[in-house]
Amino acid sequence: MDPVPARVLLVEDDRRARTSIARLLRKRGYQVTLCDGVRSACDQLAHADFDAVITDFWMADGTGSDVIAAARRRTPPIAAVVVTAAPPSIHDLQVPCLVKPLGADELLPVVAALVEDTRERRTT
Repeated sequence: MDPVPARVLLVEDDRRARTSIARLLRKRGYQVTLCDGVRSACDQLAHADFDAVITDFWMADGTGSDVIAAARRRTPPIAAVVVTAAPPSIHDLQVPCLVKPLGADELLPVVAALVEDTRERRTT
């Protein structure tokens, strides 16, 4: 991983899942910003820089598609992954989709690839 800690936006409306994923990422050296819904995630994306976005799909105030759209509007676009218990049509998202429950061995390689992708876009 880069010497500068990667910044990850984690959007998850389930407190227990949000806490568990954040703990895992922080143990690996990621800086994690937590959001419990679409509105707060879009606000964070409008005002802060991130290297990756991890988002749930089904939330009370919208869907992960809304979060992904906000991440894609950034220059360069921020790479994202959906982590959800009830996956939507993956063809519609055009991002990786992981199904909960999941372990570190599933999530961490995907996050590392997202960070690398976003950082590469910044240098080109």
